Amino acid sequence: MQTVQYEAYRTGKLDNARLQKYARDKAASGVVVTLAWYKERGLKVVGRPRITPEVTTVDLRGNPKTAVLSDCLDSSPSDTVYKTTGKSAVNKGSKEPDRRPITAKAVVVGERWLISEYTIDRTRTC
Repeated sequence: MQTVQYEAYRTGKLDNARLQKYARDKAASGVVVTLAWYKERGLKVVGRPRITPEVTTVDLRGNPKTAVLSDCLDSSPSDTVYKTTGKSAVNKGSKEPDRRPITAKAVVVGERWLISEYTIDRTRTC
């Protein structure tokens, strides 16, 4: 999902069919809403954040089957810039950390695991 997500934020274009192969529900709509927010402001992402997701819990008895993934998103190798100037849109005085915890929920739909929820905790670092 994150490959499709960051490709959309870099190019301003979303391959919806490709996104649906990896995400659904809140996770998919979050990508669409965020991309619209970037477009309205003339922004794009350059570089690529580092991710190393790990499965933290799995429930194969539930209906649907679920899993929770955790990660520490490191956005230091990337930046949000204005498309017209290439200048950073990030406030230089921002105290938001470059490393933030992510939690994602995956569900089985048919034969595939899809990300249904994706949350970045912007209140703390990891």
